[in-house]
Amino acid sequence: MMQDLRLILIVVGAIAIIALLLHGLWTSRKERSSLFRDRPVKRLKQDPDEAPFDTLDEGVGEVRVKPVRPQSTPPAARPTGRAMVEPPLTSRESTSSSANYDPLFGETDSAEQSRIDAAERELAADTHSDSETVAEREAKMASLQEEQEESAPANEAPAAKEAVLVVHVAAHQGGVIGGELLLQSVLQSGFQFGEMNIFHRHVNPAGGGPVLFSLANMVKPGSFNPDDMSEFSTPGVSIFMMVPSYGDASQNFKLMLQSAQRIADDVGGVVLDDERRMMTPQKVEVYKSRIREVLN
Repeated sequence: MMQDLRLILIVVGAIAIIALLLHGLWTSRKERSSLFRDRPVKRLKQDPDEAPFDTLDEGVGEVRVKPVRPQSTPPAARPTGRAMVEPPLTSRESTSSSANYDPLFGETDSAEQSRIDAAERELAADTHSDSETVAEREAKMASLQEEQEESAPANEAPAAKEAVLVVHVAAHQGGVIGGELLLQSVLQSGFQFGEMNIFHRHVNPAGGGPVLFSLANMVKPGSFNPDDMSEFSTPGVSIFMMVPSYGDASQNFKLMLQSAQRIADDVGGVVLDDERRMMTPQKVEVYKSRIREVLN
């Protein structure tokens, strides 16, 4: 029973396949016959506006008949001049052409190809324009940077050289300097109490003219209180001057060094350099060389 049913199914399937193949062949021939019926020659003969072939000149008539007669030529092999001979396609012909398009032949619609080409040209133009814009921007930035570099040295004034020379008067190790003794020695050395609550040595020992150098407490904040010097004590004081200064800087430094030595002798202290080491003749020459470097 099962074998008979299987045999019946095989026979029915074979008949269905053969029927489908025959139907496909019949449909293909029908479409091809319809295509041949729509030949341009037939439409030309039916056009009432054109003159009949028998009314044309005999020497020209045969020449015009020959290029439109070959009906056995396949549609795909017809020349592009067909668009010049035949009138605009009717809606039926346009539908037939769309139905007969075979993607296996790789044909591309001319309008679509034109749009693709136009898009590619526009993209290439935009890319070229963008590259030019970037190049122009980089060139402008480089030019601006060069101009700034060239103008910077001209606009920047050279920094003025200056230096601060410092010497210290300190008590011996472990000792302090009393306030009253210090005040008396400072005043005798030509210093006057003034701005920032420290003492200053002016051009005029009486306190007139520009400041040559100043004296401050070695302990922060460096200020003094002249009214409380009796209860004041300090491990030392610092004397400093600016270079360049008013007048001869070398002479001012010499006067500052003499004042420091005098105060040290009065309070029983010692003179130290800017590194708080004992002042030596070699260190004095270093100070003088700094003055020359600033002034030259």
